[in-house]
Amino acid sequence: MLSDRTSLAGVAKTAASLACELLDADGATVSQVMGNAVKYIAAVGSASAIAERTLPIADSFTGVVIESKEPMVFDPRAAPASSVARAREDVIRSGIVCPIILEGRVVGTIGVLSQNPHRFDDVAVVRLSEFARFLSIGLDRNLDHQRLERADHFYRLGQLANHVVENVDAPLGSLLASLGSAREVTRTLETAARTDLDCWLMQAFQDLEAIHRLVADLRMFATDDSARLPVDIDALAILEKVCDSLRTRIERVALFDLIVPPTLPHVRAVPGRLWQICYALLVNAVEAIEANPRGHHSIVVEAAEEDAPLNLTVRDTGKGIAPADIELIFEPFFSTKHNRDRGGLGLTMVWRYLDALGGTIRVESELGSGSTFFVCIPSIAPTAHL
Repeated sequence: MLSDRTSLAGVAKTAASLACELLDADGATVSQVMGNAVKYIAAVGSASAIAERTLPIADSFTGVVIESKEPMVFDPRAAPASSVARAREDVIRSGIVCPIILEGRVVGTIGVLSQNPHRFDDVAVVRLSEFARFLSIGLDRNLDHQRLERADHFYRLGQLANHVVENVDAPLGSLLASLGSAREVTRTLETAARTDLDCWLMQAFQDLEAIHRLVADLRMFATDDSARLPVDIDALAILEKVCDSLRTRIERVALFDLIVPPTLPHVRAVPGRLWQICYALLVNAVEAIEANPRGHHSIVVEAAEEDAPLNLTVRDTGKGIAPADIELIFEPFFSTKHNRDRGGLGLTMVWRYLDALGGTIRVESELGSGSTFFVCIPSIAPTAHL
């Protein structure tokens, strides 16, 4: 496990404290971009009240910084009205906000603030920009550390899963075949006896099929396909095929909308992985609504190309995820569903495949209102076919 000092929150708090001290500010913040909002993961000094708050990016000074990817000095005369109102409420008269850029994408911001209207000059902007750059390096190393730990975790689980598959698959297949034969025999019994016995056999058959599906998931989890060569894949074609294959199931529980441009970038991946990523995310959305069936629901899938990567969003109005569970949903065998037939491996496989592709995934969720998954996959130029 990572210590508090090397965790994301620990790195952010240390950076905010140092920035506040070195620039003689009254307060400092570090935020993380989460879709259309930012979450303040660290706040010190006079800004401490904003810690853990999530605020929309739209029509905000922070949003302007994120859009421009450049550090900016806060000027109440030119800032968006919502930011001016918050500044007035918190008695902020000057400040600087710098973007934290990782792999060409703004992942957050670091800012300092003061009640003095003339506290910061151009030198302070340069110093905070350097701070943001070093913070991005620290976060990058933090992510590398997490990836290494997780890779070792998955390797050990893969060995365990392979052992389970080898020892359970054959007897399980034999049991399923025997149950099928027993159900055929019940057809020769008298009606009353046949009804009771058939119900028991049906329940046993369903339970064993659930175990069989789990074993199939474990086999896929334990399979090392790293030696398979990646190929040029048309992301739009895969996404449309996955949506078509699940459309009937989706439309039983929700209105469905697929929003995509005429073309999408190609990605380079092992065959089948992009399909499994899209399929697992859509099934997860359907199951979230099946667990919270009351009312009108919707599932929206959006795909767009921004700054080269393929950006995929899957949004549902299902039961949502409790804040305490957000950090656990990509762990093997963790599930928030009462019906755990799939064994809690779907999102784990999504994370594993995306990590192999150099992609990322994050989630925003509100309990009782639904969840949104944001996926980013590096794209490539389509291969010319002669």
